[in-house]
Amino acid sequence: EGISQIQDPLWRRVCIDVLRILGPAAFKNLWKIKLSHISTEGKKAYLISPTIDIAETIEIYNFVIIEALKKFYPALLFLETKVIENLGQNKKKLREKIIFSSF
Repeated sequence: EGISQIQDPLWRRVCIDVLRILGPAAFKNLWKIKLSHISTEGKKAYLISPTIDIAETIEIYNFVIIEALKKFYPALLFLETKVIENLGQNKKKLREKIIFSSF
């Protein structure tokens, strides 16, 4: 599990950077997050988390994630994380939207 489970090459690169900077404790749940997309102006990255607990954990490391993404999107200022729980049988539920800033 972990790096090999990340299909998006950009998100894999970001996760590897976070792993190198902060170590395995920070990476524990990061690989479960998905990078949805980057805003057209490149100022906001949209992430999807499977649980609120994982989203809250990611909040602690948002500054490192933003800095890792800035290598590719220099104007990036914000992360927005949506919590979408899988309820089984192809049902999903949007629980909460969380916005993190680099400031």
